[in-house]
Amino acid sequence: MIEDEHAAGSTSVVSDIARSAQFPTWTVPPSALLLLRALAQHSAVTYRQSLRGASRAWKLSRALGLRAGDSERLWLMGLLHDVGMIHVPRSFLNARAEVRKWNERILWMHPLHGAALVTEDRTLATLAPAIVAHHERPDGSGYPRGLRAWQIPEEARFIAVIDSLDSIGSRPGGMTGLDQPDKPAVRRSVTGLTWETRLIEAAVELLAEESGRSAD
Repeated sequence: MIEDEHAAGSTSVVSDIARSAQFPTWTVPPSALLLLRALAQHSAVTYRQSLRGASRAWKLSRALGLRAGDSERLWLMGLLHDVGMIHVPRSFLNARAEVRKWNERILWMHPLHGAALVTEDRTLATLAPAIVAHHERPDGSGYPRGLRAWQIPEEARFIAVIDSLDSIGSRPGGMTGLDQPDKPAVRRSVTGLTWETRLIEAAVELLAEESGRSAD
């Protein structure tokens, strides 16, 4: 997607985060708030995707029956997984699709940038392994390191599914052709483990629910 909107210079990040949280006790560390403000200034599109990612992380974690503490961690990961996009030049974000394709290694660096940014704060450092690997794929075709299934942290695979929902939901036609939980558009983000099968099913149900609301 071309960055066709102005950076969210006046965005109330604190209010946005509060709306994405499911409990009033959920807060982000001050360093995370600074990162999200910087992301909102740099790319309004990516910032809003991050808010959606946080909300979906919560919903899917609860669908899997995870504990509240684990859900809160995944919510925070949803907020921060793309903060490395701060280091992707706006000229790249604004470029035509064919130009971005020829320079896609610029984009491939954002998970590494994101992991480096959260590692600067020890309260966020444990999120780094999932952030750096959230674009890896089980068959080794992902980036930035080409990891394979057994090398990819479970939390990174969870976030990969979150990302796939945003990509699918933004396509023309939305959920068209995605009414079965084993469709490859979602499945290619993960392997075939039992918990991931449940995650795929919950993810497709969530996307269908969101699509239905938008059509009302």
